[in-house]
Amino acid sequence: MRVYDLALNEAKSVIMPKASLLTEEPDLEALFADAVEEISNQVEDNDFDADYGFQSEWDEDDDNEEENEDEDEDEELELKATKVLFDSLSEYPGQEENIERFCLPLFSKAASDYAVSHVLDAFKKRPSMSQIYASYLSKFLEKDEVTELLSELLADTSLRDWQKMWIIAALLQKKPQDDGPIKIALRILKDATRHDALRAVAAIYVGRFGDHARRKNLFSIYTSVSSYIQTAIYFSSRAWPSVERGNAKASWGAHGPLNTLLTSAMTFKRATPT
Repeated sequence: MRVYDLALNEAKSVIMPKASLLTEEPDLEALFADAVEEISNQVEDNDFDADYGFQSEWDEDDDNEEENEDEDEDEELELKATKVLFDSLSEYPGQEENIERFCLPLFSKAASDYAVSHVLDAFKKRPSMSQIYASYLSKFLEKDEVTELLSELLADTSLRDWQKMWIIAALLQKKPQDDGPIKIALRILKDATRHDALRAVAAIYVGRFGDHARRKNLFSIYTSVSSYIQTAIYFSSRAWPSVERGNAKASWGAHGPLNTLLTSAMTFKRATPT
């Protein structure tokens, strides 16, 4: 300390064993330690992507794959200690997000619906958790209460555009049972007050799951939106029937550098054997 011109106050300084130092929440740290030990015995370090600052990546299935094919990747994990940690949420005010950021990705990895009710209730209360909440709920779109809430949140005018982007990202993981979410996404796409990034994601959702009438809507909207949204509309055409896909390529495939690159990418992907 003296090397850095810092004066040591001997009256306030003492040497003590590190074990005698108390942490801010020793009981909570013990719960975390138990959960980490539990999961580390089951998952390789390079597969262990659950962390305090975990930000999930979205893996969109190819259009020619079965929607439920990725279910085989769900792992059977023993999460007893993780559930004990999650159940302690109410005991540690101010630590909720740290606990959720650790537990929810693990529940998602194990396809465990243990926290579904909690997340449904907490979604609007903690905007900063929107990405992780949406990522977790995307595993359970077969549950009516999940899809209903996500649709309601998508239509909720109090949510920010970036929150709605994560909601659409979740809904993209499974074809909706009815036209409701598609209608809401189309309304967002048409709303010029929304950010282009949100409108682009909405266009992809409408294009992927909408019927022929919705695809005609996209054709009519195309000329009135930015080049960024136009590219998103063109990108969504990869899920269309072959004739409509060909029409989209003929109309938009060479429309600007982004669309030209996208045309090359989609052509290469279709030509590449699986």
